[in-house]
Parts: sequence; C-alpha cells; structure tokens
Amino acid sequence: MFNLFKKTVSTIEINQQDFGLEMEKNETILQAALRLNLTYPHHCRVGACARCKCKLVEGKVKELTESAYVLSKQELEQGFILACQSIPKTPIKIEVAAVIKKAIDDTTLLAKTA
Repeated sequence: MFNLFKKTVSTIEINQQDFGLEMEKNETILQAALRLNLTYPHHCRVGACARCKCKLVEGKVKELTESAYVLSKQELEQGFILACQSIPKTPIKIEVAAVIKKAIDDTTLLAKTA
C-alpha cells in the first residue's frame, strides 16, 4: 500500500551521458527529461508529431500508444520509440539526434543579472 507513492530509480543514458533520472511512477522519458530541465526536442507530447523520437539502444520500455502511424517501418525495425509515449521498465540507453543539455532556468538567469 505504501509503495503507491514510491519513486523508482531508473538510469537513463542519453547520447552517452548519464543523467541518472529519478523516475516517478508512470513517468515518460520526455516528462522526466523536462522535469530535469533538459533541452529535449518535443512539441505535441501526445505521440503525434514524432519530434521526440529516439533510438532505444539498450533496455526495455512500456509504450503507451502505438507508434507505427508516426514512425516508419524502417525506424521501428531500428528500435526507434517516442519519448513522450515510453515509460522505462529497466535502465535504458537512448540516442537522440539533438544535443541534450541542461537548460538555464529563469531563477539562474535572474540571479546572474541581479
């Protein structure tokens, strides 16, 4: 009963960088990346635009929706997934075409200008 609110630690390595994301229950890769303030490419957040697509190099995910209507047959065969529709079930390694880094948040920016 008390495990309902327990966080599970799952390591997500993005482009060979280990961000050690602490995943919340039923949190997608994209949600976790944005919560950590990473510059992860995305747009719709519902699996329709494929801007968050990434290649699953290692590990297992639970896909929330069918992605065959957004990703090509070749992309699916190569192991591409949608970060906004994928919940890690094991530690994972993914490759993203964009450069992923920590974004500067507003409080850091305000502190530097004050």
